[in-house]
Amino acid sequence: ENLGVCSCVRAIPQRNLLVAGHMDGKVGLWDVRTGSVSNSFVAHTESVACLDATNSHIATGSSEAVRLWDLTASSCINDFV
Repeated sequence: ENLGVCSCVRAIPQRNLLVAGHMDGKVGLWDVRTGSVSNSFVAHTESVACLDATNSHIATGSSEAVRLWDLTASSCINDFV
């Protein structure tokens, strides 16, 4: 899957994942064992400027908003505009 240019990356070692924010507003979850995208979703309409991740959540930020995501469901659980 082509997610475009990567703007930020965080590792979640407990899950063997890399979480990458992209210039096209998407977030990609990469399985480090296989090197493939295990999931991706649109997080913002603008570039993902920053992100952080825990074992259960992802926080993403762009010029439009900061969002908190449930990692398992890839669903937004809070939107800070």
